[in-house]
Amino acid sequence: GAEPGEYELYWFDSYGFTPAHPALGHWDGTQLVFLRSSPRGQTRHIYRLCEDESYLLTLESSFDGGVNWEQVMHGTYRRIDAAM
Repeated sequence: GAEPGEYELYWFDSYGFTPAHPALGHWDGTQLVFLRSSPRGQTRHIYRLCEDESYLLTLESSFDGGVNWEQVMHGTYRRIDAAM
């Protein structure tokens, strides 16, 4: 489990792989970073908080034990007004 100051993330997506255990994460400045490992490789989830209350999410994958990383996904997310 997570230690004090650490966070856990269960990631589910349309590929259908069920995580065996959560990815551990921690704050690094203004970003929350999780590292997820599986037999298929490693994925790093980076959540960067922005001043306008949005956040940037970047997913990077490594297939060589974390030596090289390639960006898989990058997006900006923000809450919308439910009354809209």
